[in-house]
Amino acid sequence: MTREAGVKVPDETVKAEVEKKKTELPAGTDYASFLKQRGLTEQEVFDRTKQMLEVKEFEQQKTKDIAVTDEEVKQQYDRMKERGLMDDFDVQHILVKVPQGDQAALAGAKKKIDAVAERLAKGEDFAVVAKEVSDDPGSKDNGGEYKGVRRGRMTPEFDKRMAEAKVGEVGAPFTTQFGWHVLKVNRHSTGELTPDLVEKIKPQILMAKQKMAMRDLVQEKRKTLNITINMPAEAPSAAPAPSGESAPALESL
Repeated sequence: MTREAGVKVPDETVKAEVEKKKTELPAGTDYASFLKQRGLTEQEVFDRTKQMLEVKEFEQQKTKDIAVTDEEVKQQYDRMKERGLMDDFDVQHILVKVPQGDQAALAGAKKKIDAVAERLAKGEDFAVVAKEVSDDPGSKDNGGEYKGVRRGRMTPEFDKRMAEAKVGEVGAPFTTQFGWHVLKVNRHSTGELTPDLVEKIKPQILMAKQKMAMRDLVQEKRKTLNITINMPAEAPSAAPAPSGESAPALESL
């Protein structure tokens, strides 16, 4: 279908893309040996790169008029909020670390965390106790504090306790794969649809709409054309190409 659409990419553009991919290979890589190991020739790399760029250009032509509305952004935001993905927390916690599978150490750590919980219940400052007791190197020096924690960033049990906690209260001790914890949530926000967030959501929706449009186009063309769908190989690269650059190539027979 790229041929049908008259999509052409200049050879100089293809060569520039190949050279760019070469720079992404590990330092000291011999390019000729790299190709030989993969059973490729420079012409094959050029041809595949050209095909990939033509597909990309074809997609851009076919999807350039697709836009994202404010209502679509709001709907996506509401779905994310309903799933708790917009929740945002400031927390403090104390960890008594336990080696995985060490039941004896787990029992000893329980006594230690119970003593910590008792101190906190009597009114001792959480930050002071955390600096003294916690085994978490990521928060100990900050009084056990983590700010701006999003749902899904912590272990499942920590995440669950964080979501259920009442702001300002110290929860009961609980375990994760790391050991025993005591947690206090200082702030829990459900998130607002800020301009910055809109700019993050819009590209995600746009990409989804573009993919849907291309899929619909393929399905429509299948009714009238005898086509094959190939996945063009990228030019040699040390890392995966950005999303969208390895879209299916549509070539009429």
